[in-house]
Amino acid sequence: MSLFDSRAPGRRPRGDAQSARRREAQGRHIGGPELRAKHPKYHAVKAIWVFAVLLSLAMAMPAPVLAETPPAIGYGQSPSEAIRRVFQTDQILRTNIVEPYAIVSARGQGPMFDRGSSTEFLLEHFDFGWQVLETARAICTPERGIAPTAARNLMAGMPKQHAYHVGCEELDSGPSRSVAQVRKLMYGPVVPFVRVVDNYAYSVDYGDGGGCGLFHFEAEANRWQLLGTCKGTMDPTVIERYHIPHETVCALRPAIPDLQCAR
Repeated sequence: MSLFDSRAPGRRPRGDAQSARRREAQGRHIGGPELRAKHPKYHAVKAIWVFAVLLSLAMAMPAPVLAETPPAIGYGQSPSEAIRRVFQTDQILRTNIVEPYAIVSARGQGPMFDRGSSTEFLLEHFDFGWQVLETARAICTPERGIAPTAARNLMAGMPKQHAYHVGCEELDSGPSRSVAQVRKLMYGPVVPFVRVVDNYAYSVDYGDGGGCGLFHFEAEANRWQLLGTCKGTMDPTVIERYHIPHETVCALRPAIPDLQCAR
C-alpha cells in the first residue's frame, strides 16, 4: 500500500464495491446480453414467453366462422337443383318428373349446351338424390324400362322434342345398391352408367372434360375405394397393380387400349 493511499486496510475502494455489486446483479440475471443468449435456459424461457403472448392474442380474437363443407357436385336433391349444381346455371326452363326419371330443359354455358337454345337432360332418382344420365337428344327408353306413355309425359311441353325410342348399350349393370354407391362418388356432370362386377366397379362421366373411375369394394371398411382414374383411356398398369382378374376386367369393359377379351 502506498503512503499516499488513504484507504484503510481491508477495505475495498468504493468503485470496486460498485463493480462487485454490478457483477453480482449480472450473475443473478444470467449474465449480460451476450451471456444470456448463450445460457441453455435462455431460449426455453424466451419460447415460453412468446407462446404465452401469442396465446393471449389468439384468445382475444373472435372465433373464426367455419364454412360448411361444400356438398358433392355430382347430384342434387331435386332435378332442377342437380342441373343448377352440376352446370352452374339458373336458367331452368321446364322440369317434367315421372319417377324415377325426370327431364329438365335449361340454358347455360359450356359444351353441354346448345348455343342460343335449350338443352334437355335426362335424370334418375337414386337414394342419394338426382343425377344426370344423358342429354335427351336420344333417350333409350326401352332399355331403361320407360314405358311409351311415361316417355311422352317426360317430353311433354319441352321446348324441343327428341327421339325417345332409340337403343343404347351404356346402361347401369350390377346390384342397384352398389350402383348407387358408386354413382354418388362420381363428379359428373353427366354419369351415363356404372358397371359392377364382383367387388369391382367402373364408371365414366363427361361434360367437363370426361373421365372414368375404377373402384373396389373394401368389405372391412364397408365402402368403395377408388383405385384409378383416367382422362380418355385408363392406364393398364392399374389393372396389374391390383391384380384384378382378367375375366372381371373384361366384364367391366374399361377404356383400356388393346384389351383382349373373348366375344
